[in-house]
Amino acid sequence: MLGSRPHAASMILTVLIATDLHAGGSLIEMKTTQKTYIGRSLAHNSQQCLFQERDGGLVEIALPEVTEYRRVAPVFRSRTVAEVRDSLAREMGRDFEVTAAGRYVVAAAPGKAEPLAQLLDRVQRSFQTFFSRRNLGLSQPEFPLTAVVYPDERAFAEHCRDDGMQYSPTLQGYYNPVTNRIALYDPGESLVQFESNASPGRLDLETLLTPRTRERDWQLQPVSARATAIDGDLRDTIVHEATHQLAFNMGLHTRIGSNPHWVVEGIALLFERNLDGKTGGALKSRINEERFTRFVQRGPDGITPLREFLASDRSFSTNPLDAYAQSWSLAFYLSERRSADFAKYLRTIRDRDPLQDYTGEQRLEDFRKCFGDDVDWIEVQWLRFMDDLS
Repeated sequence: MLGSRPHAASMILTVLIATDLHAGGSLIEMKTTQKTYIGRSLAHNSQQCLFQERDGGLVEIALPEVTEYRRVAPVFRSRTVAEVRDSLAREMGRDFEVTAAGRYVVAAAPGKAEPLAQLLDRVQRSFQTFFSRRNLGLSQPEFPLTAVVYPDERAFAEHCRDDGMQYSPTLQGYYNPVTNRIALYDPGESLVQFESNASPGRLDLETLLTPRTRERDWQLQPVSARATAIDGDLRDTIVHEATHQLAFNMGLHTRIGSNPHWVVEGIALLFERNLDGKTGGALKSRINEERFTRFVQRGPDGITPLREFLASDRSFSTNPLDAYAQSWSLAFYLSERRSADFAKYLRTIRDRDPLQDYTGEQRLEDFRKCFGDDVDWIEVQWLRFMDDLS
């Protein structure tokens, strides 16, 4: 018991956690007066620990509040799909059906969970194929992947409030890298018809950034939120958010630290309208028509200059719809015409130290290392490529 000596406890825990980290990540238990946590330490300082629970969720624990600590097992192991399914069923209650397919566990209204789970399993398999063909070997998800579909907008809004997500009437779903869950609501379409090729509804996207505080040595990845009209295509929302979830769980992005926002959204938008993961055939068959149309309408004078776009996420706050279109356009060009370099670039930003700040100059430097020093010439080639498509 360490509760009577909070400062000494913090120092002791720091030493113990460091030992666990060097051992490769043991399964450990921490107790506070409020809760017991079982998982592993990902990062820590003398005051806080970034802790990963067995379902993949992240939590920040104030070390002075820890009263007990013990090593449960020498090796960390995640929960199984069956364990997560049973736990989610208890959490959601009788009004939800909970089912699993592959690595996905889904809670939804009775009769709707199964087709959604099958869709998400298909998304994962296509995602693996899509990026494997682009020279990016992906790892399998370490944790079961959870998605919850709320029955109506009111229930979803209440969940957003509890989850710390800023709700708006246009928000239909989001992926939260902290909880590692997708949350969305059903505006009324039949989930059984998800495999149809219905055209997407018009989209409006927004992000909620999680600021770094002075007490932290790490930065949790921003929540990825997708907003759309109430009568929009739920299928596209699910595929988009599932793509985020897969990218953060299969080795494309890191959940700790900073990823360039254009990369995170560009990858999701690239895959969103290419669910079959195809790389052959006509180039235009892989175009995200909505993003392409908006990008072309803006014209060269209406886009953010490439150097600025690479170095900063500012355009996502000032003009998000144009920023998303530009993200898709740049990711599409690089994946189609510079695929090997794009794969190298994604590995570069994935493998950097997530506990270090990622400045604008460092972001530019990483891009130059993979694509060449002349960023202005790359911009010319990219815009010519888009002009040829139109």
